[in-house]
Amino acid sequence: MKKDGLTNTFGEKVEKTTLKGCYESLPEATYPKQDMINDLVGLTGKSSTSVRNWIYYGMKPASPEHREIVENYVKEKFGVSLVWTE
Repeated sequence: MKKDGLTNTFGEKVEKTTLKGCYESLPEATYPKQDMINDLVGLTGKSSTSVRNWIYYGMKPASPEHREIVENYVKEKFGVSLVWTE
């Protein structure tokens, strides 16, 4: 963050920066739910819409290969076995 050292009326040194400098100094945000969707998109090669349908509507992936990928991901990430709704 770029700062310009200035003094205030009491003679204390005050750091100044831009609003953009403040924004850029913040830590990167994390979005675990979106990260899970992105992980499954990357592993299966399916669209984020398909992955969201699997998650939100309980749809089972049409491909047995994709079901296996998702089941392995859940087992590795969460330590549980996945149950598909029929």
